[in-house]
Amino acid sequence: MEFNTLLKESLRLKTEVIKIRRQIHSYPELGFKETKTARLIADKLRKSGLKVKEKVAKTGIVGVLKGGKEGKTIAIRVDMDALPIQERTGEKYASKIPGVMHACGHDGKIAIVLGVVSLLSRIREQLRGQVKFIFQPNEEGAGGAQAMIAAGVLKKPKVDAIFGFDLAPFLDAGKIGIRKGIVTANVEDFEISVIGKGGHAAQRWEAVDTVATTAKIIEALQFVIPQKQHPCVPIVISIGKIHGGTATNVIPDRVTLSGTVRTFDTITHKNVISKIKKIITAICRAYGAQLEIIFSPSYHSIQNDPQLNNIVTEVAARLLGRKSIYSFKYPFFEGEDIGCFFQKVPGVIFSIGIRNRKKGITYPLHSSFFDLDEDALPLGVSVVAGCVLKYLNSE
Repeated sequence: MEFNTLLKESLRLKTEVIKIRRQIHSYPELGFKETKTARLIADKLRKSGLKVKEKVAKTGIVGVLKGGKEGKTIAIRVDMDALPIQERTGEKYASKIPGVMHACGHDGKIAIVLGVVSLLSRIREQLRGQVKFIFQPNEEGAGGAQAMIAAGVLKKPKVDAIFGFDLAPFLDAGKIGIRKGIVTANVEDFEISVIGKGGHAAQRWEAVDTVATTAKIIEALQFVIPQKQHPCVPIVISIGKIHGGTATNVIPDRVTLSGTVRTFDTITHKNVISKIKKIITAICRAYGAQLEIIFSPSYHSIQNDPQLNNIVTEVAARLLGRKSIYSFKYPFFEGEDIGCFFQKVPGVIFSIGIRNRKKGITYPLHSSFFDLDEDALPLGVSVVAGCVLKYLNSE
């Protein structure tokens, strides 16, 4: 299929793709609970003649489209889960599930990939190799990618390369964003519990003040970066939650704080974690408090494969024009668990623009007003399908 034909055929799928997106958007499901979504996906894959495996890592789906000739195996990964957010868009297709919403564009991503399945299944005889479509649960909660890998989704057939994409509300519809090298951060969450001796607020000397100790820890963490790390090495340490105390005149026995550490390289990440442990241990010792600390790695840093990066850039330029490509200047501190796949096989992730100021579609990810310009969906179909064709059929 020629690239001009590819774009035309993708645009013909617009009505179908939008219908799928709205259906999924109306009935969102949280991580590892995506049963209805998975059933819809599996039915669509079977109707297109794919070999389908269900209940992979609880709710995941894998579909394989075998081409007419022998060749490599390319994987397309898409996430399925929604977020615990009450939608406030007021659209007819808004979430019908209280407190749950597709506010990160996973509904649009699924619709795009099912459009790709529909398109490529018609020309399967032209494919030199096979396409493995990986529909992953629980990206937002982290753990979905690891579970899918442990279930063997990169084997039988063995995956040679993996492609992924996000929908970007900071890029206009019709734009494709991509970055060479590092794209996202290592993300590790932590929970620190400061354990002291409770007592009356009027007799602080009789207690071990967990609140005051916690305050010192929070203050000290802000100095890990400027004093203990080169200023050109980017690090983020953020505290997002603090819990402790029951009354104004009671010093609590325990205070717990939770936060996140984000870096772009493994050595820096390990050094920062080590420094955090040393600092808070010293503070607790100085104030007579005990310490419990748990670190929970969530996401690996993502680094795009140069060859695959070039494929996305070339395909997008041919389909949408060279001016459609936006090169991200800096990496993102956000995490994405597709990085777990990138630890195993070469991969690339890029962004498909979904913003449209004229339509009022400008809200960020994870907003209760988040929406996307559905005109961008068939353009996404053409680019993803084009990347598959380029990868499999290139010598």
